[in-house]
Amino acid sequence: MMVAVVVAELDPFVTSALRDAETTAWALDVATGALRRRGADGDDDTTLAAATARIHPDDRAAVAAALAAVIDGAASAEERAYRRADGAGGWRWVESSYRATARDAAGRAVTVVGVSRDVTRRWTAEREVQVVAERLRSYMTTGRTPIWCFEPAAPIALD
Repeated sequence: MMVAVVVAELDPFVTSALRDAETTAWALDVATGALRRRGADGDDDTTLAAATARIHPDDRAAVAAALAAVIDGAASAEERAYRRADGAGGWRWVESSYRATARDAAGRAVTVVGVSRDVTRRWTAEREVQVVAERLRSYMTTGRTPIWCFEPAAPIALD
């Protein structure tokens, strides 16, 4: 089985590097739904259905449609961000990139291989920046709150 060769034989150094980078390499056998993962999510064999069940309900349809496009040949590769259950009652932001590595005579994917990375810290930081920027815009539009930007050499007042 190609899926076993693609993921199961990862060098221990590569598996360790994947874990350190909060990244998981995975391979999907489209015919059986078997999903092999190595890296940050652990080394396990699961199913596409079980992995899909862990995706946030609001993200599930878009993720399924993107994967279907790769499997059906409408897209050669895909990159998608979504929320996934963390096992402790919360959600983690994950970014997955994947592509079909083998197709049958009809052009349908036989194997899809990808990597998924936990990007929760980045998404949280980006959201915090957006909140601060919105607050600053609000202060600036009311015109009643002075805003000071301090440079090492000289402060500048924004009205």
